[in-house]
Amino acid sequence: MDTAADHHDEDATRRLLKERSRVLARRNGASTAGADMLQLLTFSLGKEGFGIEVGHVQEVHPLRRQMWSRVPCSPAFIVGVVTIRGNIYSMMHLGRFLGIEASPVPENAHLLLVKSTHNGGGESIECCLVSDDIPRIEWVAPGSIRPASETVSPRSEKYIRGVTTDMRSIVNLERLLGDPAVIVDEAG
Repeated sequence: MDTAADHHDEDATRRLLKERSRVLARRNGASTAGADMLQLLTFSLGKEGFGIEVGHVQEVHPLRRQMWSRVPCSPAFIVGVVTIRGNIYSMMHLGRFLGIEASPVPENAHLLLVKSTHNGGGESIECCLVSDDIPRIEWVAPGSIRPASETVSPRSEKYIRGVTTDMRSIVNLERLLGDPAVIVDEAG
């Protein structure tokens, strides 16, 4: 039986796919100058906006459709774990990790399955970042990105590549997922 939540998820998915189509159509028709644009998947956590290079994003899922569990005795920034197609991933709340906000996960939250291939240990790491809303694809001119030191806290600065004109912090995913606070040492 279809529920209102199922229809909402289908509508949200259709909107996201239409937006991706428009972005790809613009991209295919873009000039050589447009090829220098940085493609970001943008999302919000409370009042803060973030962006991740699209190449790091593997999948996007509505959170309520996933089977997930809280993990006792885990750091506050680990919301829980989720199973996606038989693989178990940590669910990380970026705002909590950066000390920005400790808001609860909202009803319309989404998961961004991300992958870093160049972390401190040389191995790839995958995890899910929590987004308070439906992520969007945006193109940003690299020349319009301001240094992170101008707008973010010193604690956050090493994880942020820069800030867009609309105040979205661009996450340095390699540095974030390579941080020893995020990596679980199975041998220890």
